[in-house]
Amino acid sequence: MSTSFGGAYGDYEWEITGRTLRVIARGRGVLKEFGPVFVTTDEQAQYAAQGRIDLNREELEALRRGQSPASGDP
Repeated sequence: MSTSFGGAYGDYEWEITGRTLRVIARGRGVLKEFGPVFVTTDEQAQYAAQGRIDLNREELEALRRGQSPASGDP
């Protein structure tokens, strides 16, 4: 059975299907996929998505603007 969650955070929409988090920019589509994500409730999914977005904000912003993320950054 595949678990699915979704929501919005800041300028991004997100969805978790199975163990994969997809971060989506309105008008641009999927920016990046992260995994594995282990959640079983809506609240866990929201916190997991927000945390990944916050930790990867610079890269996601560059992707949203259509630029390559800076290389060398972890």
